[in-house]
Amino acid sequence: MNPEHGEGSGRDERERSPEGKFTVAFETLPSDKHPDRNEDASLALPERGVFAIFDGMGGHRGGAEASTVAREAIIQALEKRTNDRDDVESAKQEITELFRAAHEALLALRRDKYGESDHNSLDEEAEKKFPDTTCTLVRVVPVGEKQHFLVYAHAGDSRLYVDRRDEDILEQATEDDDLVSDFAKDPALRREIRRALDEVTSPKDLEKEFIGLPLRTFFAFRNVISNSLGKDKGPGIGIVPVAAGDRVILTSDGVHDNLTSVDMQNIVGDAESVEEIARELAKRAQERSREKIDHNVRAKPDDMTALVVEVK
Repeated sequence: MNPEHGEGSGRDERERSPEGKFTVAFETLPSDKHPDRNEDASLALPERGVFAIFDGMGGHRGGAEASTVAREAIIQALEKRTNDRDDVESAKQEITELFRAAHEALLALRRDKYGESDHNSLDEEAEKKFPDTTCTLVRVVPVGEKQHFLVYAHAGDSRLYVDRRDEDILEQATEDDDLVSDFAKDPALRREIRRALDEVTSPKDLEKEFIGLPLRTFFAFRNVISNSLGKDKGPGIGIVPVAAGDRVILTSDGVHDNLTSVDMQNIVGDAESVEEIARELAKRAQERSREKIDHNVRAKPDDMTALVVEVK
């Protein structure tokens, strides 16, 4: 498999690593708004246990540049590493360094293109075209014959899910970096709001109130990103246990914004292979994006990418 998943029409790819640890598939579809380019990118290096997804931002070509530069920087940084240890603390350090390498490469792109690297130094029109990207980066760490940990670095609203095969649960491991968190500080309330956002389909659903605000307010906030690869906040770092047979699923927001959590659970549960999961997630999201907004408020043209990894 070519690890450098970038622009182009949808593709399925499958590979077992030399040790037979993973089966990998991905699908990517460009937005109907710009079918000639795809601003998403993904990365699969099963021999290193490293997987990632990027959703570029920054106007015409800027998003595609940002996601591509970030992916290439991580590949190059990995090529320089020769002594990766399979323990959680080492993986946390590695994943942080890889994220930082991508961040620095993105700042260099901005300096080369605009002579600036900081959003705050730009006027409003230039900022719209400023290259940036989300990043969800995962390293799989074996801790036993059939037990593993996912160590991840995350910034933005691309997501990491785990399909727990023994429990028939599709678990969302990351929380979106968006304005919802700014308005709902209490974790329990925030979880309730996000569950509602992931299920809303009709205009009527948007009238339910949380902390005195209609859900439509939070629905509008869900795509206003509060962190990204190009910001100085740094990533959120997390650790998630997984077992042999579990599937690690990375999606850009074009997939999970168009599909409800129930939609995604059903697709994953009904699929017979990682190829089918990746293909159906992107395909169904694209179909939803083409619906009328007054029929389904989730409908949103966007690039759609799903990367699926089955852990052996």
